[in-house]
Amino acid sequence: MQIGFTLYISGYLLLFLGLTMFIPAGLDYFQGRTDFAFSFVSAASITIFWGTLFVVVFKGMYKKPTTAQMYLATTLTWILVCSFAAIPFAVAPYSVSYTDAFFESMSGLSTMGASIYSDLSKCSDGIILWRSLLHWFGGLGIVALAMLLLPFLRIGGMQLFQMESSDKNDKMKPRTVQVICTIAAVYVVVTILCILCLWMTELDFFDALNFSLATIPTGGFAPVNTSAVNLSAMAQWIIAFFMFISGMPLFSLYFIYKREFKKVIDDIQIRTYFGVVAVITGILTIWIILHYPAADYLKVFRTTLFNVISVISSTGFNASDLETGGAFVIAVFTFLTVLGACTGSTTGGIKLFRFNILTMAVVQSLQQKLMPHAVLVPKFNHRPVTLDIVLSVLIFIIMFCVTAIISILLLSVCGLDFLTSVSAVFSALGNTGIGLGPVIGSSGPGFSALPSFAKWVLSVDMLLGRLEFMSIFILILPMAWKRDILGRNKTEDSF
Repeated sequence: MQIGFTLYISGYLLLFLGLTMFIPAGLDYFQGRTDFAFSFVSAASITIFWGTLFVVVFKGMYKKPTTAQMYLATTLTWILVCSFAAIPFAVAPYSVSYTDAFFESMSGLSTMGASIYSDLSKCSDGIILWRSLLHWFGGLGIVALAMLLLPFLRIGGMQLFQMESSDKNDKMKPRTVQVICTIAAVYVVVTILCILCLWMTELDFFDALNFSLATIPTGGFAPVNTSAVNLSAMAQWIIAFFMFISGMPLFSLYFIYKREFKKVIDDIQIRTYFGVVAVITGILTIWIILHYPAADYLKVFRTTLFNVISVISSTGFNASDLETGGAFVIAVFTFLTVLGACTGSTTGGIKLFRFNILTMAVVQSLQQKLMPHAVLVPKFNHRPVTLDIVLSVLIFIIMFCVTAIISILLLSVCGLDFLTSVSAVFSALGNTGIGLGPVIGSSGPGFSALPSFAKWVLSVDMLLGRLEFMSIFILILPMAWKRDILGRNKTEDSF
C-alpha cells in the first residue's frame, strides 16, 4: 500500500521529533524541574516507539507515488507530526486537554502563533523552548514545502516557482539538493544572527533564543505573556527587521549575500512587499497621530511599523494594543492577516504574488478591450502568466473565501461575537496568530477561552491555510479514491 510509504517517512519524522524532545527535557532536568523533564521523556518514548514501529513495519514499501497519493502523504504526515508533538503539552504537570495541546502543536508547526497558554509563568522553560522549536522546525518545513512540492502540485499558481527551467542554460535555478542545502544554510545563519543581535539588548540568552526561534519562521510564540510590548526600542527594531527579511523569499537573502542585488530588486513580489509595508505604515501612523496628537511620534511610528510587519509577515508579535487606533485600524489589521508576504518565505496568508497575478489579469483584460486584436501576455518575473495560472489563483482565493465563510459561521454557532469569529478565522487561515475582539483581543482572556469545538475548527483552518487548501480538499473528491489513492493497485501517474 502506498500509504505504507507515507507512514514509513512519517516514522523517520517521528523519530526525529521524539529525539528533539530530549532537548527541553534536559533543560528542565538541569533546572530542577524533574516533573516537567519526566513528562518530556514520557512523550519522547511514546513518539519514538511509534516512529520505530512505522519504520520497521513499512520498510521497503516504496513505489513511485501518483499525484493524488502525494496530496494524501502531505496531509497525513502533517497531521501525524502535530498529533505527536502535542503530547508534551498534554502530559506536562501544567497540563491541558488534548484539544488544547493539539491546537498549540498545530499553531506551532504551522507558525500561526496563537497560544492557549494564558500564563506562561506557570510553564517550565522546557515547555517554552518546545513551543519555539516547533515554530523553527515547522518554518523550515514550510519553506521546503513551498519551494519543492507545491510548485510541482501546481497549487494556487505556485507553478510559477517551479525550479525546473525550460532554458537548460539558466544556471540561476539550482538542483533540488542544492536548494535544500541553501535554504537550510540561510535559515540557520539568519537565526543565529537574530539571536546574537537580541542577546546584545536587555534580553538574556534564553529569551533572545526563543524570540529568534519564533521570529525567523514568522511564528509568534513569545516566551513572555506580554509578547513584544515591554521590550526596549532597540529589541523591537531588531525583531521588526528580522521579521521583515523573513517575509522575503529565503533565496533573496542568499542573493543579497552573493551581492546579486539585481535579482532581488527585479522581483515583483519583493517590490510589492516593500511598497505595501511602507504605504500602510505611513497611513496608520498619520491616522494614529491625528487621533492622539500628544503621543510620542517616534514611538507611534516604531510600534506601527512593528505591528504592520508582524501582521503582514504572519508573525503575530504585538508591540502595542492593536485595537487602540479605533475601527479603521482594526479593519486594516484584519485584512492584513490574510494578505501575507512573499512566497518562498515562511509567511502565511494568500501571498502577495497572487495579488500581483490578479492585477496583471485585470490590466490585461482592460487593455484587450482597447486593442481587441493584440496578443498580450503579462509576465511575472520574466515568466509568462498563462490562463491556467490565473485560474489557479482564482480557485485558491475562492477556496480561501468559502472556507472563511463556513468557519466564521461555525464559530458563530458557538456564541462568539462577529469580530472575534472573523479575526480568529482569518488569523488561522492566514497563520498569523493575531487576535481581535472581546475574547481573543489584547483585553480578552485569549484563545484559551474559546470553546473546544471552535479550537478544532481553527486547527483545521491552520492546516488548510498552511497546506494551501488544495492538498486537503482534493482528498474529498470521490475521483481521488476511485483512482486508488491508497496505492493498492497500479494507478495512473496523475489525474
